[in-house]
Amino acid sequence: MIFANRDWPDAWNGNYQGQRNVAVCRAMGCDGAVQINLVEACAWRSIIVEMQPEHTDDTDAENLKNDCGKLDAAGRITAERKREALLARLRK
Repeated sequence: MIFANRDWPDAWNGNYQGQRNVAVCRAMGCDGAVQINLVEACAWRSIIVEMQPEHTDDTDAENLKNDCGKLDAAGRITAERKREALLARLRK
């Protein structure tokens, strides 16, 4: 299983793999460890692509497309707002 308790603090500390793991868990639930939240999955995917260009690869772009593509227009707007809120917290 991908999810581990350290992934959340790692994600908040800007760790690439921690952010990827959180995004996966928000998209897939990680065997029931967390509640699926596609808006947050999309927001985290967007953050990864923006903040981690030295680490990202084609799978990150594909994951962004897939996770955000599952949202309707209102969901994408909500994901953008969530992204901004997450970025503000990450940049503190």
